[in-house]
Amino acid sequence: MRKMVVAKYLPCTPLVVLLAFIIYVWVKRREVKSFRRLVLGSLLALAVPSSLGLFGIETNLGKITLIDVGVMFVAMTFGPAIGALSGAGAGLAFLTGSPYLIPVVVVARSLEGLLTGWMSRNGKGFSALILGGVSGGLVATAVMVAFYYWSGGICAALRLTSTVLTEVTTGILLGTALSGSIRKRYSGLEETI
Repeated sequence: MRKMVVAKYLPCTPLVVLLAFIIYVWVKRREVKSFRRLVLGSLLALAVPSSLGLFGIETNLGKITLIDVGVMFVAMTFGPAIGALSGAGAGLAFLTGSPYLIPVVVVARSLEGLLTGWMSRNGKGFSALILGGVSGGLVATAVMVAFYYWSGGICAALRLTSTVLTEVTTGILLGTALSGSIRKRYSGLEETI
C-alpha cells in the first residue's frame, strides 16, 4: 500500500531536483566560473550515476550497485550543486527495476551529493574528500534505512542496511580515488559555481 503512495509521486522527483538545479544556476549565473564545466558536470551528474546503477550484483539481501561511486565522484569533483543534481541521475537508474524507489533514491542521493560536495569543497586533499564522502554516505544511509523501515518494518530496514552500507563504502573508496586523481590533474574543477 505504501509503495503505491510513493509511486504516485514517481514522475515528479527527478524533475523537482532538475528544476531546483536550474533555478539555482539561474540565480547564481553571475558566479559561474566556467559554463563549459557547468555543462560537463551537469551531464556527468545525470549520466554517471544512472549508468552505474544499471549494473549490479544480485544478492539475497538486494541488488548492490555502483550508484554511490557516481554520486560521490561527481559531487567531489564538481561541488555541491552538481552533486545534488546527481541524485536525479541516480533515480533514473531505477526506472527499469524498482520504480517505486525513485523518490527515496532521488532524495537520499541528492542529499548525499550536496553534503559530499560541500564538505569536500571546504577542505584540501584526500582527507576532505573522505570526510565529505562519509558525511554524505551517512545521510544517504539514514534516509534509505528510514524509508525501508517505513515501508517494510524493522526486518526490511535491517535486511537492506548492509546493502546500502556496502554501496556507500564502495562509493567513498572509489569516488575518492577517482575524484582525487581528477582534481590533482585538473585543478579548479570544483569551482564551477
